[in-house]
Amino acid sequence: MVVALGVSMILASLGATGATTTSIAGADDTIPTPVLSESSASSDIGSDHLTAGASAFVPIEPIRALDTRSDPAYGKVYRGSSISLDPVTTTGVASAAGVSPDDITAVVVNTTVINAGSNGYATMWPTGSPRLTTATNNTQFPGHTIGNLVIAPLGLERKISFYASTDADVTVDVFGVFVRSGATESGRFVALGPVRHTDTRNGEPMAAEETRTFDLTTAGVPAEASGVVMNVTAVQANGRGFYTVWQSGTSRPDTANVNVLGVGYNAGNQVISGLTDGKVDIYTNVGSDLTIDITGYFTGADDDSTTDGLFVPFTPTRFLDTRDDNGQGDGEPLESDELFTLTLAGFAEVPDEGAKAIALNITGHQSSSRGFIKAYPSGAAEPTTSSLNFTTSGQTVPNHAITTIDEATGAIDLLPSTRTHVIVDATGYFLDDEATPPAGFGIDKTIEPSTFVPEPLGAQPPNEPYDFLFDRQTYSATGVRPNPTKAVAYRACDPIRYALNIDIADDDAIADLFTSIEEVERYSGVDFQYAGVTSAGMNLADDLLQPEQPDPTPDLPYKYLPPGADVVIGYSTPADTPRSSNGVIGVAGGLGTPDGLMFRGFAVVYLGSLRSSAERIATATHEIGHLMGLGHVSDFDQYGAPSNAFQGLDPNAGNWDSATLKEQLMYPELTANTTFSDGDKQGLWQLYGTQAPCSGSSFTDGSATDIDWSQVSIAKAH
Repeated sequence: MVVALGVSMILASLGATGATTTSIAGADDTIPTPVLSESSASSDIGSDHLTAGASAFVPIEPIRALDTRSDPAYGKVYRGSSISLDPVTTTGVASAAGVSPDDITAVVVNTTVINAGSNGYATMWPTGSPRLTTATNNTQFPGHTIGNLVIAPLGLERKISFYASTDADVTVDVFGVFVRSGATESGRFVALGPVRHTDTRNGEPMAAEETRTFDLTTAGVPAEASGVVMNVTAVQANGRGFYTVWQSGTSRPDTANVNVLGVGYNAGNQVISGLTDGKVDIYTNVGSDLTIDITGYFTGADDDSTTDGLFVPFTPTRFLDTRDDNGQGDGEPLESDELFTLTLAGFAEVPDEGAKAIALNITGHQSSSRGFIKAYPSGAAEPTTSSLNFTTSGQTVPNHAITTIDEATGAIDLLPSTRTHVIVDATGYFLDDEATPPAGFGIDKTIEPSTFVPEPLGAQPPNEPYDFLFDRQTYSATGVRPNPTKAVAYRACDPIRYALNIDIADDDAIADLFTSIEEVERYSGVDFQYAGVTSAGMNLADDLLQPEQPDPTPDLPYKYLPPGADVVIGYSTPADTPRSSNGVIGVAGGLGTPDGLMFRGFAVVYLGSLRSSAERIATATHEIGHLMGLGHVSDFDQYGAPSNAFQGLDPNAGNWDSATLKEQLMYPELTANTTFSDGDKQGLWQLYGTQAPCSGSSFTDGSATDIDWSQVSIAKAH
């Protein structure tokens, strides 16, 4: 649908979609640009910043919550796409922590991007809030594998979302959780140093396949501490491999904390781990020298009961990008040994007073040489330890860092040893001993799916103009209407399970989607069943919609559908769904077989273009109409020229007056209509009211093995 008089377009893909190619981004595109994305900058799109309330840390034995290399529900993440997952409920994480999933506000995860398709970036954020310009992982070249620690706040339905700008497999390993808490003994953060505990260059390097126990009490960590925060750095690795850190005396988990890519490689990562009597174990399959720098610990059960050191998660927020001239940076990189003071208190969700430390992701971008960046409280003595390290020039390296804030100024100092841009993102802060804990409870959005149960369709509606989506596909591709017509539809007796992408929507916009869904249920007779929220489904590239083309392979990219859903319905922007032209305000469609079966659908509405509830409802209902198999009715073709062929299927086709055509909600321009007219109802009746009683297996899950994928086509309509 378009906003005003303009062109309505149907984009079609007939048969095989062909192989995909990956573009290599320029150096300035390897991490997000500092300005807010369109999805978060529009004045009518709520920021939905999350402040989840004070929380205590509970360590667990590491659990792998996601591995796209082996999880059939996900598969590889596709470039420019997102996935969403609940990392605590069905993974065993909440059970391991001994808490209710509903009490968890954030998870400590190590997220690893594996075998990236190109240089690019990945980001993680709480589902239900806009994806902002923050990055958690940065890849440098095809085949790059890199991990990074993230303290990830949970969003709606306890989910986190992950976006990648390049094709990649992803693992998500959970090392602990933050749980809502008042004054408590255990799980409060206490800063140390940072203090260098280990440097094997002054002793014995680790050998391949070695496990070594490290007693951290010698660096000031109490034996009774429940967890530790430390930087672990592999120095001059013997080859490609990994390092695993875990609570001493327990079984080694099937997770990794640090990845090295070859001989002589240096790589570091912040690690948050549980402890046994102040000890951790470290295993490496490759061997190297190792440094361990302690930045703090979490209190144990025998400590004082207070709120000092509780964690307050908030939506990932960018505090600094030196590439941007925005008051904090000046558009120029920091020079070697240039001290930069960054004020954190009073910005975003960090209070003016009451924060003693902050959870940061610090990224050095396009370093001029091998070197490092140090981050420490402003005005304090320069530490001997670093927050991240560069192995060569030109690198982009991220690393998580829990950094103490100067009490008087609310600032930290950043000191690079080499010329580099610096990007600083934050996901939460730790309370000081005089702070009043905030009373936040996460993202506050109301999701009340319609309970409407449609009745079977009755008598045929009055005769007015309608058309079918796949008829328009054929006409758009060939200039000739199909004969017989291509009435491609879902099976009327099967429910359609829909996931909602509402990251950029407020409560009113969410309610409008349910109004539109109920209108479609009423006149199609098909029951829509809510399948949860997702950040997926906005990338409508053909090879993502239909990865089975040209041939099914075990290395498919991630399908745009989240697990358990047949279709995705959501709000997006042209930046995230690049189909906008000539005032287009939505796009929808799906996949169909030659025998008339439709499956895998999508309906996307460009929220920032719509200013009222009526416009949102009209547009969403129109796009869901496309999802159900309806095409446009209009008095012009896709190029704006008059065309009787585009007036719709009817014995009187070509004779409908313009006023009758514009009465239909499936007219390709936004009019005063918000509900279906007789022609729209007639089209839905022809698609669903004439179906024979259902028999055989359903294909609506999009996973049937007996589909001839060479005959499947994709239809999309604006």
